Amino acid sequence: MRPGPNGAGLSRKAILAEIDHSLRRLGTDYVDLYQIHRMDNATPIEETLEALHDVVKAGKARYLGASSMHAWEFAKVLHLQRQHGWARSASDPFADMLYTQESSDRGIIDAVAGVAKARGVSRAQVALAWLRHNPVVVVPLVGASKPSHIDDAVASLEIEPARS
Repeated sequence: MRPGPNGAGLSRKAILAEIDHSLRRLGTDYVDLYQIHRMDNATPIEETLEALHDVVKAGKARYLGASSMHAWEFAKVLHLQRQHGWARSASDPFADMLYTQESSDRGIIDAVAGVAKARGVSRAQVALAWLRHNPVVVVPLVGASKPSHIDDAVASLEIEPARS
């Protein structure tokens, strides 16, 4: 964000101004993913979510995402998006699981856990190593709120994929 009274936050004005600034800096008409991070307690969540919906409807972003929030905040976001018919978050950790009877990701989660156990490393290290070696993924976004997150990211660099 930038300095000044409207340079931060998740108000409608801030969101609409910042997406335009981002598009201008990037030299493009849209972004694939427009992601918020922490909630803005000074702005009603409905205002934020409706503005994000309008960004998608205007074709300035294909998908929305969220990160660095408590699970109950993710749940509230998804609930309000569903209730109002607004564009849904696609990249947060609960978007595939909260509104389905059974998570289609369960098999992946179990497989990652099995590989991690067999190699004696953490699941995070296996997931990051997979991202690094998968040609479809350009750059994984790694956020760290604990020193162990950085340790996992660095350790994942040592993990080579299994050879068939």
